[in-house]
Amino acid sequence: MGNQTHHTDCNLDLTKYDPYTCDYEVESESEPVEVSHENMNEAAVITYVCAHRYHTVFITDDGQAYSAGSTEYGKTGTGKYDNDTNLFTPTPVDTSNLEQNEGFVSCTADTSKTRFLTNFGNLYYTGDDSLFSKDNVVDIPTKADVFNFTDSDEYVVSMSAGYQHILFLTNNNRSYSYGSNDYGGLGVASNTDASEYAYLVDLPDDQPVVRVSAGYEHSLFLLANGSVYASGRSFDANLGYNALCLGSDGGNIVYVPKIIPDMIDVVDIRAGLHHTVIATSEPEIYTCGLNDDGQLSIQNTTQDATVPTPTVRNFAIFTTVVQISATSSNSVALERIDE
Repeated sequence: MGNQTHHTDCNLDLTKYDPYTCDYEVESESEPVEVSHENMNEAAVITYVCAHRYHTVFITDDGQAYSAGSTEYGKTGTGKYDNDTNLFTPTPVDTSNLEQNEGFVSCTADTSKTRFLTNFGNLYYTGDDSLFSKDNVVDIPTKADVFNFTDSDEYVVSMSAGYQHILFLTNNNRSYSYGSNDYGGLGVASNTDASEYAYLVDLPDDQPVVRVSAGYEHSLFLLANGSVYASGRSFDANLGYNALCLGSDGGNIVYVPKIIPDMIDVVDIRAGLHHTVIATSEPEIYTCGLNDDGQLSIQNTTQDATVPTPTVRNFAIFTTVVQISATSSNSVALERIDE
């Protein structure tokens, strides 16, 4: 992939890391080193990690969360809010607002905030999060009551955050969205924001939704039949429709998700800043959209791709795509070599 990275089970010793300069205080290790478990339950296993530029959050199998890095904006959720304070060892995230037997299961990290999902399907936020707290900055996880499900047994199982919108997937395999809809990222016919409760995304009723991914201003939805739908602002054709002007008004904003043509048997999707990555069962990896940094990994060029295009892959022939990822200017594929 563009800016290719081959991953091992690699963790960093954060006691030696400066989150502002991204440099080690001592000479960096030549081999992977283990994250400090000094403040963690001795038997706990890290099951989920999210990170942004200046902080990292670790979630363990006992439902606890630990943060390291800058405490600016209160984004670590540790009760600390100091622009000059760094946590060099993972520090417990405050759980005083959680219910009894409620624990963290996943998270997303951004420059000024962190969002947590719990085993009860509840959403919590900490830091400077304008979607949920218009005027106040919070330094411990605070519940966001944005779900109004008609089915009392429905709850959120995963989420994906874009610039000013969030996508949710429920146990009923339905997708909901919350936040700004200026660029159609919410995937609904109305161009109004979801500021009170999350919207149900306008997708075919006969197919369960199995995965969602939010980019900067666009959204992707993977259905159980292996098809992919996209909505949002078409920036350099990141929606995969072979056109920049796609909306009903002739503009480049698509409010109701449209199917991406010729994509079948899709197993994974990722929305980057202004590009899209799609993995199929072939296995093959396709990309489209902005390619200014080579993030599409197509034929050693920085030319944009207006339709999903097969990537150049330096992997063994017989492989299985395990997971893909996309950020602002790179794409990563984790593959398993099949014997």
